Amino acid sequence: TVGKEQKTSLITAILDETLKVTDGSRVRIRLLDDIMINDALLTKGTYLYGNVSGFKAQRVHINISRSRSCRTNISSIMVDGRQMKVDLSVYDNDGQEGFFVPSSAFRDLSKDVGAQIGSQTIQMNSQSEGVEQFALGALQDAYRSTTQALSKNIKKNKAKLKYNTQVFLVNNKDKEQ
Repeated sequence: TVGKEQKTSLITAILDETLKVTDGSRVRIRLLDDIMINDALLTKGTYLYGNVSGFKAQRVHINISRSRSCRTNISSIMVDGRQMKVDLSVYDNDGQEGFFVPSSAFRDLSKDVGAQIGSQTIQMNSQSEGVEQFALGALQDAYRSTTQALSKNIKKNKAKLKYNTQVFLVNNKDKEQ
């Protein structure tokens, strides 16, 4: 069981770093409360690490110690040299799971530009053959692969999370009850 020593299931914490995150990024979180994990005490100030598990409806979802490679939704953290099973989600101050990250006009513009770049092609015509034709073909291939990489990078979800943002950790087992 994961929870505060008191009878509330909300565990207060803060983000302990400012960083730009993408899907799968690691986020350091510092506890503002003492919590119990099974029979072990994690004191205020202890660091936990979460992973960005996705972007949905203008929210960045973070789960504590849940990894993409894990076959189950529950993973473990190290406490006093022992592995403890946990399944925690991060909630924002508005009471909803994940961080609210409003979409921006610049982000939408970047996506549109990336989509247009990816769909454009270069047409180079040359009457000469041989080395010049080979060089033009290589230039077209380089342009195509560069624009595809640029387009994919622009479309990737990103968000900036700020240091000292207060969050709540919720034991997912408590949500099911």
